Amino acid sequence: MLLLEPLYSIQNSMDYVRPYINNYPIDELVDLLSFKYDNNIFSQVQVLLSKPERQCTFHHELPIYLKVALLEFGKLSDVLTEHRRKEDEVIFPYIKAIFHYSKKNINEEKIPSLMLDRALENASKEHDAIVGGFEKIRQICRNYIVPEDAGDLTKLYLNNLQQLEMDYYQQIYIEDKVLFPRCKDLEKRLTTIDNQKAS
Repeated sequence: MLLLEPLYSIQNSMDYVRPYINNYPIDELVDLLSFKYDNNIFSQVQVLLSKPERQCTFHHELPIYLKVALLEFGKLSDVLTEHRRKEDEVIFPYIKAIFHYSKKNINEEKIPSLMLDRALENASKEHDAIVGGFEKIRQICRNYIVPEDAGDLTKLYLNNLQQLEMDYYQQIYIEDKVLFPRCKDLEKRLTTIDNQKAS
């Protein structure tokens, strides 16, 4: 059974700030998510993927369960990287394009073309896979509880895995609950206007 309590906790805390996030213009929200990823999440991923001996001069041997968890994270990191690439190269540029389009004279230009519903549906499915990957790692790591005799490196890895999971859940929440619905509504409104112009 997956340990979904951390995700529920994030959802509850993010529900509290959701009205404030909704006040962000869409393009600024995209920039905020990109900044958070580049400055928080990416650096944590690199720490977790780097060689253990580079992280700590003195450390105990990593426990077997943590080695298994890091192997699982290595697989998950490929999913995270590909998901991020799609957002950077396709989804986020299109979202910003339709936002800026909505601020122009829409009688003179045609809305940029992309099947946003399909792209966002695929992104949300990838979010589910990412959550499942983190939940598996959390199970292996025994809910990230640090043993009393844990070495510095074990503490470092457990802390980074837990923090990365929380940061990613926040990112996923903002995209699925705030950014994507707003973008779907905006595209639908603009498409309706385009169709009216064509008729």
